[in-house]
Amino acid sequence: MFRNFLSEEVVQELVKRLIPLYPHEAERATKILLEEYELPVNIAYMIMSLVHMKKSNDDILNWPLFDVRMSAFGLN
Repeated sequence: MFRNFLSEEVVQELVKRLIPLYPHEAERATKILLEEYELPVNIAYMIMSLVHMKKSNDDILNWPLFDVRMSAFGLN
């Protein structure tokens, strides 16, 4: 059912749209996936995982802006 809807390009656009909301408005971003796009929870989780990875990657590449509270290891 979602195979045609969730092409690679669509997922990339969703991730780009949700990155500015993550992590401070992650609940709002998840609601967009669940309510606006009516995706199942497991698909929304997958997309939010991609958003997390992309945001972490961006933070690492922009090292002066890197916030260790958002790292995968949670070091303080």
